[in-house]
Amino acid sequence: MKKYLAIVAAAFLSGNTFAQSYSQISSCDISNTTAVYVIDISGPCSSTTSPSMIIADWTSSAVHHVWRQYFKTDLSFIDTNAVIDSATLSLYANPNSPSGYTGSPTYGTNNAVGIYRVTGPWDTTTLTWATQPAYTHADSALLPQSISPVQNYVADVTNLIQGIVTAHANYGFVFKHLQETTHYNSMIFYSPNGGRLEPPVVPVLFVKWHLHSPEGVVNITEGKIALVVHPNPANGQQVTIDLKGVSKEGYTFTITDITGRVVNTYGACLADKVTIDTDKLAKGVYLLSLKDKSGTAATEKLVVE
Repeated sequence: MKKYLAIVAAAFLSGNTFAQSYSQISSCDISNTTAVYVIDISGPCSSTTSPSMIIADWTSSAVHHVWRQYFKTDLSFIDTNAVIDSATLSLYANPNSPSGYTGSPTYGTNNAVGIYRVTGPWDTTTLTWATQPAYTHADSALLPQSISPVQNYVADVTNLIQGIVTAHANYGFVFKHLQETTHYNSMIFYSPNGGRLEPPVVPVLFVKWHLHSPEGVVNITEGKIALVVHPNPANGQQVTIDLKGVSKEGYTFTITDITGRVVNTYGACLADKVTIDTDKLAKGVYLLSLKDKSGTAATEKLVVE
């Protein structure tokens, strides 16, 4: 079975004239993506085909144990000199996991999770609780205490991705509870291992980055197009996209989901704003893309909850 991770990357390139390009990698076989968990008992890490990502403080045979999740994916699509404008990791609760309380994957009164950048190498053939690599708190992200037993998260991992790019070394992330002494607490998400994009859904990584000019300054001309999306995230209400810098000759506006499927296209537009009804969209992450007659393009993300 193939392993899937949805990755959406928007790259902003500087130069004498503003240009933008984005690449979307979705529903693709990415065998270099690894998601495994370790438990504080002897033995190797979990199988690389496990359908769940598990962070937990739980018991086994009435003994308290701790689960930590390791996660590493190929980030070679990001330039080694990139400046990360934003990065989010969307995680989807797995109510079908047999671990924890079945049906309540985000469970407990003290289940907040930290996401930390791993700073040393690790391998699934040798990774155990005793052989875990070092990690740093410097670029950490947070999954706050859950307010629902089946809660999805969109984590801001901008600093984590920037740290990986700056270090020129990608050892991935480790997820662990902020406290690891109190049970029963868990966060259990769908893993990229053997997952698929329509429910259940796999993690989604969205990264927007740009390159500095040789002088260290991004050169953006007055012809830049900007998309201002509000509200974002949206939950059933109408969303307005304000457009700035659009050519008077018109433009094409497209909504695409994370699988690359075009949801809707608006052609020959002239207005300086677009409105869409999110109650007609399934929950998930979408790309809002605009291209005007001059070829100048812009892309923004919309999250529908």
